[in-house]
Amino acid sequence: MFFYCSPVTIHAPVLPSVMRTDHKRLADHVVALLLVTAGVTLDALVGSNNPLAALLLAGIAVVISAYLGGVSPAIVATLGAVLATRLVGQLGVVGSVLLTTEGLVIAWLAWSASTVLTTAASRMTSAAARLRQLVSAERRLRRLEAAGARLEASTTEYGVMIVDHRGDVLEWRESATRLLGWSGNAMRGQTAAQVFGMGDATLQDTLVATGDADELRFVQTCHRANGTLFDADVAIYREPAPTPSVFTIIIRDKSREQQWHRLVDESHDLQSALRDEVAVAHRQLATLQHITDPSLSQLNARQVVPEMLDRLRAVLDVEGVAFISAGRPRRIVVATEALEPQDVTDRWPPDYRPSQDDRILVIHNDPACVEAVSGAKWPSEVSSLIVVPVVLGSRVEGTIEVVGVRPRRSTEWEIAVVQVVAAQVAARLQTDNLVNADAVA
Repeated sequence: MFFYCSPVTIHAPVLPSVMRTDHKRLADHVVALLLVTAGVTLDALVGSNNPLAALLLAGIAVVISAYLGGVSPAIVATLGAVLATRLVGQLGVVGSVLLTTEGLVIAWLAWSASTVLTTAASRMTSAAARLRQLVSAERRLRRLEAAGARLEASTTEYGVMIVDHRGDVLEWRESATRLLGWSGNAMRGQTAAQVFGMGDATLQDTLVATGDADELRFVQTCHRANGTLFDADVAIYREPAPTPSVFTIIIRDKSREQQWHRLVDESHDLQSALRDEVAVAHRQLATLQHITDPSLSQLNARQVVPEMLDRLRAVLDVEGVAFISAGRPRRIVVATEALEPQDVTDRWPPDYRPSQDDRILVIHNDPACVEAVSGAKWPSEVSSLIVVPVVLGSRVEGTIEVVGVRPRRSTEWEIAVVQVVAAQVAARLQTDNLVNADAVA
């Protein structure tokens, strides 16, 4: 029959430790026996033959052995003392029993003391470890506190406070002082409801709602110590603390954000206005290109003036345009498919003299004034008038009248366009004698 024994692996660090323990135990036992031998020898040398002295010396040996090595050396010392005293005849049976009892009591006391000391040492070790943990946690909290303070100091938009379930301030951070103006000493113990412009009951209801959800966010108009108001994002967090609950309130000032939004809106408005201006400039450029079209130079005077008047009426979106000559026979040339003056062929009274200067006349929404000033007999519903002279050299060759029925105000751009057309007509009159031409468009 074969038996197989699995090898036992002994780790290298364990063997020296076991050997050191055995050596110490052996040394303690040797010391205990030496102490007993010394006591017996001392009693023999003195020659007292007193059992009480032998019992006392043996007890001292046991006590010293228990002090130095604990329970096991104390028992070894007790057994050695009983054996030695019996051999030399220092103690009888009763003395041996008393010595044994004494040694066992001392060993038990040593064991009890060792247990108490071991327990106390364990508790001290645990307390020291816990103390180290608390010190480490305190250092970590201090670092977090410093980091949080630096974070709060990096911006002026945030304020932090801690309140209890009633809304009373427990801690008022420096950031709250910067944002709201109240100092920590002034606000500690006071209600935070004054910051939000609400009653205590309303704030408590808000905190209850936060306790149900652990977090609550809303926008609120807040009050500063100087009485000014500002809109803020408010976030309330319920801390994981025992009852009653504790809440952290973070307030973020929205003034800078609102200012930024206003700047963005103003920028968009400016961009829109710029786009409108560009569109207007494009339309004005197209208008100038339309009324100064080089192809008009291919038309004769009878054709070009009505065409210019038609184009002028179209770009200004008015009801009527006419050119009134200053010579005799006086003629009125009007835009086609537009409002025409009455009695176009015989409009001029004998005493009428067209204006001989180059002033521009503008009338807004005044039919009576139009009738009194106009060189043509326009219908009575005409209420607005622009009169621009056609000047050739230093002589006024006539006027261009632009009339409107709808209530409107003429712009500088419209007057400038009429002036351009007047200059175009004057240029054609220099090469063609339109005044003597009998043309009505």
